[in-house]
Amino acid sequence: MKRFIVIISALFCISLSQDIAGSWTLTAVDVFYYNFARPNPATADEAFGDNQFATPLYINDTYGLGASIPLAWVPAGSMFLGVPNGPFGEAGLAANGVNLNVTLYNDGTGIIPEGSTYPDISLDEEACVTTGGVLPVTDDVIYASNKDAGLTIPTTNIVGQPSLNRYAGEIGGSMSLQQSVVFSYFPANPINDWSPIPLYFGASEGDPGSVVAGVDDDGNPDTWIIPATSFEPALIESTTENGVPEGQLGYYTAGTTGGYIKTDNFDGSIGDTDPYAPGQTNVEPELALYWHSIDGYSADTGFGDDGLDSDEDGDGTDWDRVFGLPAFSSTRIDADFAANIGFSGVEYMVAGDITEPLRELIYGGCIESVAAEVSGQCGQVLAGGIAQATATCQSYADMDSTGGDGLFVVLYSGCLGDCFDPTGQNDTCGDEAHAACAGAAGQGVAMYGSCENWAADYMASAPGGAAGATVTYLANTIVGMMDPPLYETCLGAAAQAGGNETLAVAAVVNELCLRAGFEQASCDDL
Repeated sequence: MKRFIVIISALFCISLSQDIAGSWTLTAVDVFYYNFARPNPATADEAFGDNQFATPLYINDTYGLGASIPLAWVPAGSMFLGVPNGPFGEAGLAANGVNLNVTLYNDGTGIIPEGSTYPDISLDEEACVTTGGVLPVTDDVIYASNKDAGLTIPTTNIVGQPSLNRYAGEIGGSMSLQQSVVFSYFPANPINDWSPIPLYFGASEGDPGSVVAGVDDDGNPDTWIIPATSFEPALIESTTENGVPEGQLGYYTAGTTGGYIKTDNFDGSIGDTDPYAPGQTNVEPELALYWHSIDGYSADTGFGDDGLDSDEDGDGTDWDRVFGLPAFSSTRIDADFAANIGFSGVEYMVAGDITEPLRELIYGGCIESVAAEVSGQCGQVLAGGIAQATATCQSYADMDSTGGDGLFVVLYSGCLGDCFDPTGQNDTCGDEAHAACAGAAGQGVAMYGSCENWAADYMASAPGGAAGATVTYLANTIVGMMDPPLYETCLGAAAQAGGNETLAVAAVVNELCLRAGFEQASCDDL
């Protein structure tokens, strides 16, 4: 079947002259790989409960005693490992031994000549570890290109995540690859690809970045995982677009597969941020190729060593790619900290991600022991805020034409906002606004009666109430103690970030958050 498709593609390509023909050398690369778990036939029984079809990760003793403990479960369909590869420029490519040369001919054929090298991965089945390496490669390719195709470079990748492409949303050309041993195939016209199971990010509600908050049909708070594919199965109608056998039940990808090219108006090179050449400018490209693909019939990848129609792993599908997970989550506990809370001899990494139960143990116990004290401190801060607001309000008593304690002036000026100038020199509010706000202020005075009553309601209704006032007080205290002051600190951070004030603000806010005692995971939300 594949040979037939290749022949048809070859005849099609020969009939057109390609507009990116020439000899090309790879000068920069930036790739991100997502690894999703397939259903595990060994756990297909309902007896596994919530872990049905999931893959267990075991730890075995090194003394041959037969001890084997499951530390974690990888649910079917979950993205269990994301692997970036880049950005690398010429320096990074050379340091890693990558040297890729491609010659594309006018008839739609091309070659990767001898002398080229490119990264690949291999599985050590005995150790169950997948490792990367750079291998010699040669290839005969069939392609098609149209640099004037007018395609919009997508803002999300094939699994629906935000694109890392700096030109996302811009107009570019198209390219397709219909034959290659080294690279996956991708079409010239973008289409949604297909997966036999629903794919998603985040194995549980607690995974950072995996949960979207919202409301359900009844208006109640709700959460759901971010899908990489549609969760509604659909019958694949034909094999013409993505090579999926007709009539199979599958799930379409959230994004599309396709190839995009750019030949001008470059903003530097993705290799400019190569960690192997800090501060150096990489060679500017003449041609850039971007593509998205997923293991399957369209890309012709993921089918194992024996290719399509060979179920090598016995799971009942054509998909046979096996990945040896190189590591799993572990938790480092500071020995001194552990000793302070009554645990001695903590000198090793703890297997598994125990941050949630550990946080509950420490944080929950801490809150229980200091709740009364914290509540008292919040009350003190709130009382101080009420006193300060009352004093500020009463300081306008001399300006209060109603004979009150200043409350009318506070409500009146607060209603008018920035357009109001009590001297009358720069007042731009207008008679209608003045009349409306005077009426509103009068109603407020009648309701509160005094600055003190207003101040108590004002502080209690502020965001977070007493707790919000406490947090605001702490924030103002931290900012007030900064040396150098906040503004100068931000400018200094901007200078270190190459003048980027957005990065500077993010860095300073993060630092303030950490100083307030929050963990980095909480500060990330800022």
